[in-house]
Amino acid sequence: MRNSDDHLRSKKIAIIIVSWNVQELVVKCIQSLYTYLPKMDYEIILVDNASSDHTVDRVENLFPDVKMIANHHNAGYAAAVNQAVKTTTADFLILANPDIELIGNINSLLFHLNKKTIAAVFGRLIYPDHSVQDFIRNFPTFINQFGELLGISYLLPQLSLICEIVRHDNTKIYNHSHAIDAASGAFFIIKREVFVDLEMFDENFYIYGEETDLFFRLKKKGFTIIYEPAVDIIHHHGKSTEQNPGIYSELQKNRCRFVKKHYSYLYFFLYRYLYLILYDLSRYLYALIKYTYPTNSENRDKYKKKADKHLSALLWVFRGKF
Repeated sequence: MRNSDDHLRSKKIAIIIVSWNVQELVVKCIQSLYTYLPKMDYEIILVDNASSDHTVDRVENLFPDVKMIANHHNAGYAAAVNQAVKTTTADFLILANPDIELIGNINSLLFHLNKKTIAAVFGRLIYPDHSVQDFIRNFPTFINQFGELLGISYLLPQLSLICEIVRHDNTKIYNHSHAIDAASGAFFIIKREVFVDLEMFDENFYIYGEETDLFFRLKKKGFTIIYEPAVDIIHHHGKSTEQNPGIYSELQKNRCRFVKKHYSYLYFFLYRYLYLILYDLSRYLYALIKYTYPTNSENRDKYKKKADKHLSALLWVFRGKF
């Protein structure tokens, strides 16, 4: 253990955060990093994608040591991370969403990276009430996509073959350390050398899907990705993206982009024009019915937003381009 400690202390970490109009969350995130990051050489890099809420001024005043990159337009998440990586020579990269908070040390994650075959490691994402989030993912396949569509993945969460998003009901998955396909990119550590050798994030994934594409390429190169539940990270899920419900169509577009990039054209065609239509049309109609016949006014607004986001995805399927 002493040799491992010494090895880690000789390394440098760069923590990269990309923000867009979430000033208060960014401040909490950075405060938690300063509180719980290990006694190693590290730097925090904030890339602000043209926020209008004075995030840049606030962070510069409160945390003068943070390296600031202030973009004049929203470059997207993937491009912003790549932009930051090019400014650092750190050994490890921590990619952290602005809506996360550390609540303990991350040494258990870093120790995994002593192994050459392990390229990236995740802790356990939890909600502010400390319940576990469903964030581990299998790479999308024809079978697990229809398992999600038909709701079988909810009924039988232990059958990982039919689940893309692994549910917390599957306690074997969330309670022990093991190799995974992918997970939500809200907080993970990756070796910088590996990230750069893979040519970093594919910037065609403007927002959403860039991490799944990265992990798929990692696995093809023979690297392992580890989930380690010994470290909890609070994740205020979706606070940036919920500002624009229409951005859900970007999620579906990039899921199509992933399938087109890595699978056959037939699979892509079926995914876009069969699976996505069935998925979003069924969810749109359900939300529309709940909006039309609400049990209370609060539910009416909630289902209006759900109907709008699934409609935006349907419109993209029929007329959208990459």
